[in-house]
Amino acid sequence: MNKKRKKEEEKEKPAMRSLSQSASSTGVVLPQEVIYEILTRVPLKHLLSRCRLVCKGWRSLTYDSEFKLVHSQRTPTISGYLIQLSSRDEELFHFVSFIHQSPLIPSPSLDFLPRHVEILSSSSPHGLLCCVSYNLQTGYTFYLCKPATREWLKIPSPKTKQYLTLQTALVVKGCNPLHYKIIRFSTSPGYLVYHCEIFNSNYWEWKMLNDIIVCHDGEFKPYSFIGSATDPGVLVHGAIHWLSYHGQISALDVNIDNGSWRIISPPIDDGKLNEKGFSVEKKLVECEGEIGLLYLALDEKWLELWVLENYHLKDETRWNKIYRVDLKPVHLGLFGSGKKLLDLYTKHIVLMKIGDEIIWYDCKTGSRTVALKVPDECSVLKVHQIHSDLVPFL
Repeated sequence: MNKKRKKEEEKEKPAMRSLSQSASSTGVVLPQEVIYEILTRVPLKHLLSRCRLVCKGWRSLTYDSEFKLVHSQRTPTISGYLIQLSSRDEELFHFVSFIHQSPLIPSPSLDFLPRHVEILSSSSPHGLLCCVSYNLQTGYTFYLCKPATREWLKIPSPKTKQYLTLQTALVVKGCNPLHYKIIRFSTSPGYLVYHCEIFNSNYWEWKMLNDIIVCHDGEFKPYSFIGSATDPGVLVHGAIHWLSYHGQISALDVNIDNGSWRIISPPIDDGKLNEKGFSVEKKLVECEGEIGLLYLALDEKWLELWVLENYHLKDETRWNKIYRVDLKPVHLGLFGSGKKLLDLYTKHIVLMKIGDEIIWYDCKTGSRTVALKVPDECSVLKVHQIHSDLVPFL
C-alpha cells in the first residue's frame, strides 16, 4: 500500500503538490484536485484580488502557465498582448495570445475608440488602457478604455500637456467602485527637467509633484532617470519601476500622496558586462509578483532571469538568479534589428522578437511558437499585456 501511495505522489504535478502542501498547512481538508478545479472556475477579479492572498501555494498556482491556460478556457478571460507596430505610414495593433481563446470571445482591438490613439500605459490584471489622441483643433485628448468590453471614457488633460510625454503608468487602486491613478512624466525643451503629475480618479484632477532635475554639474543626461519611453513601468508592491539607461531601477511608490522614490541596483553591473565584451539586452519584468530582470546576450546567445527577493527589507534585499538558458542549441536564427526581449509571460515563457517573427519561447523545453509574423517595413514599438475579464468597468 505504501509503495502504491508513493508512486501516486510521484506522479503529481509540481503545482498540484505545492497546492496540496499549502492547503494542508491552512487546515483545508478538500483534496488538492478539488481545490484546483474550484480555482480554475473562479472569476478573474476574485482570483487575483482574493484567492492569490490565501497562501503561497495558491499564489504560485495563479502564475502557473498551465493553470492560466485552464482558467482562461473555463472562464470568460482574455489573456495576451496588444502588439503596437510602427511603419512609415501608420501604426498598427495586433493581439497575440498564448492561449486558444474561445471563438465566442473576440480578440481585443481599439476600433471602438472615436479616434486613432497611442497607448500610453496598461493595467494588465484589469484589462484597462490609458490612451491619447491628437488633432489640430482640440490638441491632446486622454482616454481610459477596456478593449474586452469596448468601453471608454474621456479624462481631463494634464496641466503640462504641451510638453513631451516620456512615461505614463496606470495604477488601479480599487475596483468597486473603480479607483485609479495615472502617473505621467513629461519634459520641456532641453530635457533638463522632468515634470511629474498624478491623476487621481477620486478627485478627477491632476496633481503636480516636485520636478526632477536630470542635469547635474553641467553634465547632460537625457532620459537617464526613467529610461526608454517604449518600455512601460512595472507595477510591483505598490510602486512603479523603470529601468534607466544607467542600468539602475527607479521606483516611485504611488501609495504616498507626494510620491516616494527608491533606487535599486541591478544584479549585474553594466561595467562588468562591458569589460567582458558582452552585448547584452535587458528587460525589466514582473515575475510572480516580484521585480525581475531578463538578460539576453546577443553574441554569446544565453538568456538569464533574475528576481529581486526581500523587497520590503531594504537591508536584506538581494537578487536571485532563477535560470540561465543556453540558446545556441535551439538555433533561433538571426536576432535581427530592434529590441528582442518583449516581456515575460510566465516564469518560463518569454515573448521575444527573432528576425521578422514574434515568438513564445519556453525556457524549460527550448520550444518556440510563432505568435505573429511582423509585416515588411514594420517595427515593434510597444507591447501591452492584457489579462482581462468581460465585466464592464463603467
